[in-house]
Amino acid sequence: MHTTRNPRFGIASMITLAALVGPLAAVPASAQTTASSRSIAATCPEGEVPPAGFTDVSAENVHSKAIDCLRHRGLTAGVGRNLYLPAGTVDRGQMAAFVARLLRDAGVKFPAEPVDAFADDEGSVHEADINALAAVGLVRGTDTNAYHPHGEVTRGQLATVLVGAVEHALDLVLTTEGDHFEDDNGSVHEVSINKAGAAGVVTGFDDGTYRVNGEVARDQMASFALGALDLVVSRPGWERAVDLIEDCRVKSASQSHSLVVTLILKDGGTHTTTEPYRDAVFDEITKADHCPPLESIAIE
Repeated sequence: MHTTRNPRFGIASMITLAALVGPLAAVPASAQTTASSRSIAATCPEGEVPPAGFTDVSAENVHSKAIDCLRHRGLTAGVGRNLYLPAGTVDRGQMAAFVARLLRDAGVKFPAEPVDAFADDEGSVHEADINALAAVGLVRGTDTNAYHPHGEVTRGQLATVLVGAVEHALDLVLTTEGDHFEDDNGSVHEVSINKAGAAGVVTGFDDGTYRVNGEVARDQMASFALGALDLVVSRPGWERAVDLIEDCRVKSASQSHSLVVTLILKDGGTHTTTEPYRDAVFDEITKADHCPPLESIAIE
């Protein structure tokens, strides 16, 4: 398991910290993606997110809660007339808007006056967001000086942009272990897909495929964007845990890029947890006035 110090967080020296829109026909249930496997509780606390009120998003849609949260956080207003068009496809301009908004929501700052990166987005409602993402290296053109804001964005491209957004926000490089999907082998986006899959930011279809060249539906975009946002905003939970570690029976802690937490006890023992147990570690430490019995924490 590889870990890397990240000096950005300014944590005590005893801690090593690393990683923490096409046709609008209804999508058959068999063709829908599963909801993000990552909890979005940090971003959308249970009981605090009201229904978005979009009349075309059914409660049976696996992405409905993510869509509710997008609207609650001001990250989407839908397409008007209380519609979201969940089966509509996301284009490159819309993707830039979604990602730029989620990063701003997470507190990421962009250059106040970014360079006008592309000639073909003049007048687009998404031009400012496209330029903001280009300024920090998160999007590139399809050819010289062209972004093609109305062009299709694929699921592979989206994974690459979301991973780049998380890495930029957290100032780290995510890594992953294993190959999450067989149908992306050889794709230029495979590494990003595996990183995003390991973190639960993206998921595949019921048949186990990712469909790297497939379109991105607007309901899928909601879950993927919020998964990335939750990964970023969950960082304070780790930092609070670190602040209390010295009061516990823990000598040091490390977190691998693949989100595996290892606690090294003062008696030389170790406890390693992986998601979803990672949150249990945070909860137990942050709620305790003293170090909780580590035996009570769920261990893989």
